[in-house]
Amino acid sequence: MGRLSSFPPFFLVSCARGLRGRPLDANPGALPWDVAQSVRQRVVALPATAQQVLRAAAVVGRVMERAVLLDMVAQPVAAILEALDAACQARLLEEEGRAAYRFAHDVIRDVIESDLSAAPPEGVS
Repeated sequence: MGRLSSFPPFFLVSCARGLRGRPLDANPGALPWDVAQSVRQRVVALPATAQQVLRAAAVVGRVMERAVLLDMVAQPVAAILEALDAACQARLLEEEGRAAYRFAHDVIRDVIESDLSAAPPEGVS
């Protein structure tokens, strides 16, 4: 629950509700469904290129260099920069200095990463 403490009240309430009634031996790191679904809905609301960039970023880690994403995502540079801006506007990513980005919260990255299939996402090499 400590990693969730910087989340807005909705997420904290959802986590508390999700933990209530959960068996003590249940997976302690598992997010409640409604928290994960809320992150998924925010991602799906973005343009396809922004979703590609977020999937690539989740693979890279909590903080990622812009140059790495430009190399990973098979889209024009302008489209990737627009996608990064859209992800920042949606408060999924935040700028980290002049040439890097970071996930606004570890839970966002965790949800995106857990949704990745064994096959690489379309447009990511």
